[in-house]
Order: sequence, then C-alpha cells, then structure tokens
Amino acid sequence: MIILTARDARHEKVDGFKAGADDYLAKPFHIEELVARLNALIKRSQTQDIGDLHVAGLRLDEAHQCLENKDGARFELTGTEFRLLCYMMMHPSVILSKSRLTEHVYEYD
Repeated sequence: MIILTARDARHEKVDGFKAGADDYLAKPFHIEELVARLNALIKRSQTQDIGDLHVAGLRLDEAHQCLENKDGARFELTGTEFRLLCYMMMHPSVILSKSRLTEHVYEYD
C-alpha cells in the first residue's frame, strides 16, 4: 500500500507507516517517482515468499503476516513490522545497523 497525500509532516508519515503503509508519497510528486516506487513495491511483494521462519521459539507466519510465540499467542503485524522482523529473523546472529534495516525495509532509491 502506498499513501498518496498532500500531508507531509513527519508525524503524519509515521502514522501512515504505523497503520501498515509500505510507502508514503506527498504531493507534489513526479509520476516517474510514483512509478519507480510502485515497481519497487511490486518487486518486494514478488520476492517475499519466504515461508515460515522459526527463531528462538518464535514463528513468523508469512501467510497471515503475524508472529506466534511458543505458547501459541499470535500477534498481527503491519507490513513494515513484518518486513523488519523477517529481515532480523533471517539474520539472527548479526548486528544490523539502522541504515541496513532501513534499506531493506523501505528499499528507496
């Protein structure tokens, strides 16, 4: 989901991402930028077929975009939360920098 809006305050962008947006584009914008962001979103959606990940007693359920603990409690995740947790679970013993996480989760050019 990409939010297209005239609102570009930082807290509005953060609220959009917390609500599950994959990207946020404020007016005015160039059509070429929108097309590039759409292509990046399509590319990410086609390469996200990871199946379930299991790390430290947690299971990341791709089909339902949720996290399940060893007691069976399920936690629904936003798109951004899912991609972030997925990346961290795919690299469980690696210290990940903020810039590396940002590059993976948002994949902006």
